[in-house]
Formats: sequence, structure tokens, C-alpha cells
Amino acid sequence: MNIIIFIAGILALFVAIGHFLFGIKWYLEPMLHAEIARIPKATMQSVFHYVSVFLVLSAFYLLVIGLGYLSYESNILTVKFIGLNFTLFAIVQIVYAKKNNVNRPLTSMFQWTLFLPIGILCLI
Repeated sequence: MNIIIFIAGILALFVAIGHFLFGIKWYLEPMLHAEIARIPKATMQSVFHYVSVFLVLSAFYLLVIGLGYLSYESNILTVKFIGLNFTLFAIVQIVYAKKNNVNRPLTSMFQWTLFLPIGILCLI
């Protein structure tokens, strides 16, 4: 068992669950009801589900490695890849929250606080 990767996997599982529970309600449904052309709307819906796939597979993979069903040493590059993705998600979100003058950017767009710990745990 690799406790660090297991914790990253648990956090990633919470992020995936939150993505479905809150992301659909707070982001996807309002966007689908907005007055936007069909192609951009369908594209954004696809992007939401691309992220869904990444979050679910990442959580599963980290949990499998964390629990020792797959060797960490044999899968280190994939773990680092997942960690780099989560770290870059956090950085991009912080940059765009600040760039778009969001009120209280670091708390209004809080997902970076979930992405960054997963990224760090995978990269250490």
C-alpha cells in the first residue's frame, strides 16, 4: 500500500463525485439553458464529460495503485502525469479567476484547492 497515492486517490474520488453532484447543477445545466449557439453548447457539454472521464479514471487509477493492486514503481510515469494535470488545472484556474476579475477569485473559483493537493501528492 502506498498511503500518499491512496490519499491522492481518495481526494480525486471526492473531486469526481463533486464534479457530478455540483458541476452538473451549478455549471453544466445553466450553460445548457443559456442562449448560446448549438455547436458551442454541444462542445462545452462534451468538454464537461471529457473532464468527467479524466476525473473518474484518475481517481480509480490512483486508488488501485494506492491500495497496492498495481505497483507504484511500474506506474510512476502515469502517476506523475496525473499529478501534473491536476497541478496545471489548479494553476490555470487561479490565473483565469484573477484575469477575469472574478470577485474573491481564490474562494469563488475554489476547485484549485482540491486539484493542487492531488497534484502535489502525486508529484512528491
